[in-house]
Amino acid sequence: DVCSSDLGSSGGSGCFLTTACVEHAGLADDCYELQTMRKFRDEYIRRAPELQGLLTEYYRVAPLIVQRIKSQRDRDEVLSQLLIAVRKAVQFIEIGRNAEALDFCKSEFSKLRQRYDCH
Repeated sequence: DVCSSDLGSSGGSGCFLTTACVEHAGLADDCYELQTMRKFRDEYIRRAPELQGLLTEYYRVAPLIVQRIKSQRDRDEVLSQLLIAVRKAVQFIEIGRNAEALDFCKSEFSKLRQRYDCH
């Protein structure tokens, strides 16, 4: 996630970034964070036609970002910080501030794309 299909790895979830950080933290594939982000993807992002390009781009780039994070020496720190960001997005979602959650996720994703040169 930082945000969230039935494409790719991670048990078919498609939440590549969220999956990477919760796995790193030893959380289950059905943990609260993943369930919340999947629901956000399915009930908010997928239902907005104007967001489909963003979702497609996430599926294209996020696996590359995860691969690059995992190859870095500071991967533990990065994945821990990523989990903090996911939990912030979850907090927005919990209080019904979906647009803010989306903006936050887009911003975090953009930072990761730049940091790991994934365009």
